[in-house]
Amino acid sequence: MSSNQASGPVNDTQMAQSKFKITKQQLIDLVGQYKTREFDEDIRAVANLGGAEAIIEKLNSDKDKGITDEDLMDREMFFGSNMREDLLADSCCSMLWVALDDFMLKLLIFCSCLSIAAETFLAYLNDPCHMATAWLDGFAIMLAVILVSGVGSTVDYRKEVRFVEKRNHSESVKRCTVIRDGVSKSMHPKLLHVGDVVSIQYGMQIPVDGLVLTGSQISADESAMTGESDEIRKATQQECVERLEDAARQARETQKVHGVRKHELPSPILQSGTSIAQGEGTFICLMVGEESCLG
Repeated sequence: MSSNQASGPVNDTQMAQSKFKITKQQLIDLVGQYKTREFDEDIRAVANLGGAEAIIEKLNSDKDKGITDEDLMDREMFFGSNMREDLLADSCCSMLWVALDDFMLKLLIFCSCLSIAAETFLAYLNDPCHMATAWLDGFAIMLAVILVSGVGSTVDYRKEVRFVEKRNHSESVKRCTVIRDGVSKSMHPKLLHVGDVVSIQYGMQIPVDGLVLTGSQISADESAMTGESDEIRKATQQECVERLEDAARQARETQKVHGVRKHELPSPILQSGTSIAQGEGTFICLMVGEESCLG
């Protein structure tokens, strides 16, 4: 009984490996080449994997029909899931603790404790009748610190709750257009899997790392991920190779190392967390979940 249970996951993995001819680590490395890009590393990395068509085939997908619903479980097991937990607000107590973690407040708390101890001790030595009220001054300081910190943390907590509610609501209504079984479907980005063919639309936020399959005049705003203010051109692998060849020809003619700058050379890789500044087309999902650029 235990032997069968132990061999079950191995058999499932072997079955998934028979369907997909590319590993999760290879896809991570491919996207990583773009993240550390100096010039054309990402274009060459796609070429080393056989090009876009070969990657589609290795992912058991189809440029026009996408993937099927039948192997979603295998894809999730082999490449991971894009499901993410809803954002949770910090507790009021944790915010109060953070508020109290201030040098001046710590100093006031220390002074109040010292005042209570000193006044009570002096009253005990000199005027025992005064002991009943000797602690009031120190306690007043302590109470003021607690009230200020408590009110501030309560206000911050309510703001945090409202922000989290709005953020979760905006996330829940997000949709993207995906081609599955040859049918165009609108679904939540959390339901995307590696191999899905996703439509590129103006203004959309890219929910997963991907490889451009079709499109024209595509550019991405990656400032949210990289801080780079310039829009980055995106194109199919074939167009990128053609532009690279043009750059090499220019380099030979002008005796320069690179005929074009890095940002002038388009890339076929789309990073999750970035947004489409212009253009439209399709891309195939390469990486989802925590292993994607969005994390």
